[in-house]
Amino acid sequence: MIIIDGREIEVIDIHVHPPDILMDPVPPGYKAVEEELLGRMDEAGVDKVALLAFDVDKNDVARFQDLFYRPVRYVTSLGGGSFGSILIEIMAWFDRIVRSEEDIYKYVVKDPNRIIGFGSINPKRPEEEIKEKLRKIKEFGFKGIKLIPTFQFCNPSDECVYPVYEYAQKNKLVILTHTGCDPGLWEYPDFCEDAKPIHLTKIAEDFPRLNIVGAHLGSYSAENPGIWFEEMMQVVKTYDNVFTDASAVDPELVRRAVKTVGADKILYGSDYPVVLTYVDRKIGMKEHLSNILSLDINVDEKEKILSQNAKKILKI
Repeated sequence: MIIIDGREIEVIDIHVHPPDILMDPVPPGYKAVEEELLGRMDEAGVDKVALLAFDVDKNDVARFQDLFYRPVRYVTSLGGGSFGSILIEIMAWFDRIVRSEEDIYKYVVKDPNRIIGFGSINPKRPEEEIKEKLRKIKEFGFKGIKLIPTFQFCNPSDECVYPVYEYAQKNKLVILTHTGCDPGLWEYPDFCEDAKPIHLTKIAEDFPRLNIVGAHLGSYSAENPGIWFEEMMQVVKTYDNVFTDASAVDPELVRRAVKTVGADKILYGSDYPVVLTYVDRKIGMKEHLSNILSLDINVDEKEKILSQNAKKILKI
């Protein structure tokens, strides 16, 4: 809970990853990563978080990396180079970030009143595996499903994803999907095209009762910040059931988003612990929230962004 102009305001962070996706050991003062997450929330003034699973097939990623880097590997083999170390580093990152529903649930049981679970489904999995993951999402009482079009190599508007949307709409689950670029090769627009906000239009039309959140204001990119901001704004303005979150983006873009589409369509998110430009497990959540609080928007708008909108779509 935070206080703005004398008003107590609840804070719900819609976009959080488990802190153990980073290689750092559990910091002094904490016995486990679950305890650490709750401690960081207390330090920042965050009441609840949506904690996201991350379902990526590392074999798909490896094949993609290998195909892309084949000519690079050939050139570096002639005169030396660091290709091997680059590939090892990227694959090691995926080893850390992939998280199952069971991984998320261990956080939820630590404090079910503050940790809201989100599953994650790779739409390219076999049908039976998808059904089993959906069963777990329901069993664990999760509130949503995370999609990662870049690393899952799947366009979210592809009909192979439709069974997931049908289930989510029927069971009142939120779809949170990455928009914008991603680290490494996925900084190139050609490689992150599946994460363009425009792809959400077909889903919004075909599933009008499904709440969809396009993460990062369509703007996630270290090389080209704000890459698809305008496109995301247009989609959010056009469809009542499409929202966007403010995670890991320049706070100035959040201010512009409020002026463009209004505070009713924006949810607070940090992307902790891997906050773009604040890749700091210790202060990332607190720093990002502080930047949002400093925006030149009124208290009512801040309250909508920080909690009211999330309560509405998560039905809490």
